[in-house]
Amino acid sequence: MTDKTEAEKNAEFKQKYGYARDKETNAQKFNRLFSKRVENAVEKINLIGNCAGVGYEYDVETVGRVMDYLRDKIDTLQDQFTETEAEDTESLKSEIENAMLGETEETPSD
Repeated sequence: MTDKTEAEKNAEFKQKYGYARDKETNAQKFNRLFSKRVENAVEKINLIGNCAGVGYEYDVETVGRVMDYLRDKIDTLQDQFTETEAEDTESLKSEIENAMLGETEETPSD
């Protein structure tokens, strides 16, 4: 398999996102990376949830500590966005919370 040239990579990027990578604004880059990273995080959280199935044996105390740890990480993440000086920080926080709540509500609980 041959490596793609930089021009080929840039053409694929432009076709996928509608703009050239070297012309990407900071907002476009944020949206591209952020949405994919949130999607990946939700996927991993769902995988963790699979461990609650009947095919596994687990210690409730350990699970509680892990849940506390994950909540702490989410709080730290939220603080990172709160500390920015962007005008739409509150709107962004609301969007993140709504997206996370929306994902949680859509996931069936057994």
